[in-house]
Amino acid sequence: MVKQSKERGRIGRTFYKTYCDCRMLNEHNDIIQYDFVLDGYYNDKVKAQNAVSKLCPNASVMVVNITHTSFYASMPIDDFLKYADLIGEEVAEEN
Repeated sequence: MVKQSKERGRIGRTFYKTYCDCRMLNEHNDIIQYDFVLDGYYNDKVKAQNAVSKLCPNASVMVVNITHTSFYASMPIDDFLKYADLIGEEVAEEN
């Protein structure tokens, strides 16, 4: 097996999605099952449930299961600097 090395001069990041298996009560007190996708990595059901309840109109939601997917994306640093929003520049002072 050949180990691939990362190309120099690139910038990258791992992106995560958290898939939540949710239950909630409707106006007739029937249990409704639905799936909700959160951007980011939520490592436990309580954190995921808090995030889902903030984003859903019905706050009485329960997350019963979570799964994750991830992928790594990268691009050349020159392209990144060409397309990135410039927020500020720091100038180092010489002593």
